[in-house]
Amino acid sequence: MKDTASQYRVKYLEAKVNRLECRLAEVERELSASQNNTSEEEQVDRPVNKLWRAEPGYTYWTISAEGIQECYDYGIEVDDNNYEIGNYFKTKEDALFEQERLKVLKELKDWSQPYTSRGTHVLIPYIAQTFDVSGTMRVTSVYAGDVEHINLLHAIYFESEEIAKKAIEVVGEERILKYYFGYPS
Repeated sequence: MKDTASQYRVKYLEAKVNRLECRLAEVERELSASQNNTSEEEQVDRPVNKLWRAEPGYTYWTISAEGIQECYDYGIEVDDNNYEIGNYFKTKEDALFEQERLKVLKELKDWSQPYTSRGTHVLIPYIAQTFDVSGTMRVTSVYAGDVEHINLLHAIYFESEEIAKKAIEVVGEERILKYYFGYPS
């Protein structure tokens, strides 16, 4: 029982450490670039995309209106555009994961309301670490609060606790944990 909760916590912390290590490497590269006698104009032009990109002539995966597609990167405009907007994946599994993540966001937003600067809103908390008796993590609690104090970037707000709970029920706790919060399933 307790092991499952501990395993989730360890996996969550490992993922967080990995993100921090990646960010640290990014900052170190930026610092190194800024120390390399480059002019201000060169630094302002455009950030360097550090994501994986296939060698010319090799394949990548993308999400299209027809579904997940395997494409060859020939360095043409469509390949560059897919890469620039983040619709460029190393594996089919990565593309499928992103497709499902976008579906979950859309389903939650269908139940949500736009952010306003007045009134009370309900949102699914950013840290959804509630555990049942068996040690399984659940997305069951919602937070109701005055939006003047809760203005989270990319948060999905609901009109009431009942609507938020219904959204959790319909979209599915496991899908929300995996695709909205990034917790392993």
